[in-house]
Amino acid sequence: MVIPSRKDEESRATRAMDTRELIEHQTAQIRGQDDALEGLDKLVENLKTTSEAIHGEVVLQAKLVEDLEADFSHTSDRMKKLRKQGFKLAGEKNEEERERLDRNEVIEEMRAKLGREQRAAESADGGCVVQ
Repeated sequence: MVIPSRKDEESRATRAMDTRELIEHQTAQIRGQDDALEGLDKLVENLKTTSEAIHGEVVLQAKLVEDLEADFSHTSDRMKKLRKQGFKLAGEKNEEERERLDRNEVIEEMRAKLGREQRAAESADGGCVVQ
């Protein structure tokens, strides 16, 4: 048994139509396609609006992270100065402790710098923005 294709069915359906009926049939099909395209246009507009909102949120979050890093850096610098003053006041009796803390500071600074560089590289690589 041969299953008729959609094209064969359309041909049979339209073969029996006169010109006026065929034009009405085609007009109805075009209207249906136009309605579908209007719905698709609305979906695309919603997607654009959503992606713009997400982009704005990502930019805001990145700014907040930068501000937090700056605040942390400032606080860290202030803590270093205060600790050094404390050692001076204590007569630097505990030299080994000071050296250990200095090494830890350097390690933390290197980790922070590496983290910032990685985030910068990731944001540069993955930056997809819909406008």
